[in-house]
Amino acid sequence: GEVREKIEILVKRGGREVELDSNSGGQNQRMDICAIVSFHQLINSSLEYGKGFDFLLIDEKIDAFIDNKGIQRSIKLIQDLGLTTLVI
Repeated sequence: GEVREKIEILVKRGGREVELDSNSGGQNQRMDICAIVSFHQLINSSLEYGKGFDFLLIDEKIDAFIDNKGIQRSIKLIQDLGLTTLVI
């Protein structure tokens, strides 16, 4: 048969796998940001040096679901990447 690569996202809390819908809206938003960053790094790591994207677009992921502390943490994570970033 045909071989397909599959990416599966697992979320663990306290060492145990949890369902995505068991998290708050803010937790889900932060996990979405982490997934965006992870996929960005995965794609860039598979390319030759200098051929990846030094740009990250995050659309509507930092909003009312995340409290002020969560917003600050999310922004710091994004800034620490050192990428050109557009947050909408």
